[in-house]
Amino acid sequence: MWQVWQKRLPLTVVTEYLVYDDMVLESFEVPKSRDQGGGLWFSASLVKIVTVRTLTATLPPEVVARLKRKRAKTKPKQKEDAERKARVDRESAIAQETATGKVSTPPASSAVASKAGGLV
Repeated sequence: MWQVWQKRLPLTVVTEYLVYDDMVLESFEVPKSRDQGGGLWFSASLVKIVTVRTLTATLPPEVVARLKRKRAKTKPKQKEDAERKARVDRESAIAQETATGKVSTPPASSAVASKAGGLV
């Protein structure tokens, strides 16, 4: 069993109810107890191996063209949605500043004074 576990060899486990193919031994323990009645008792944990394959296919040109048209329609809409969200965010921030009396833009006179380097 040590080599089966160490090499991760696939096993088939047959029980009274089902047969489990492609199982790998994760742990195996034989308790040292004298009261087992002469039989070999053990505890084992197994994991199912799932084998997958990849497949590469070439799409027909008409399908590729249709997908490109669909993508071209989607990108401008996503850009419009992002711009709309940014505009709504700016408008709600301005509305909140106006409601609280906190305006983040400086008054025009102080902007002129700071550009001139002195006080107005």
